[in-house]
Amino acid sequence: MAIKNNFTAFGVVFTDAYTRITNVEYSNGLQEKWEMSEDTEVPPVKIWEKILRVKYSRKTYANAEQEQPIAVGEEHFVIDAEGAADIVGACYSHLKSLPEFENCIDS
Repeated sequence: MAIKNNFTAFGVVFTDAYTRITNVEYSNGLQEKWEMSEDTEVPPVKIWEKILRVKYSRKTYANAEQEQPIAVGEEHFVIDAEGAADIVGACYSHLKSLPEFENCIDS
């Protein structure tokens, strides 16, 4: 899987640049959350929610046939434990949400 879009690097716009995820790492964690009651007399309750901290690497090439990337980067995001069913898909969804990859298409 990969995505294609117009990508600017070195002051040049590469038409149909090819970006793929090259590495994914994640760690299980707990995130503190406060549950509030509608009753103002009831104090908030602290709960712990399971989450995944995800880090992935991406490489962008001028086109799908190139071997040397024109750009590399790392991204980070947090998802709930249920999102781990398709971790690579979640990474691509996150990548598509970034401004430099809006209007991209799946390749």
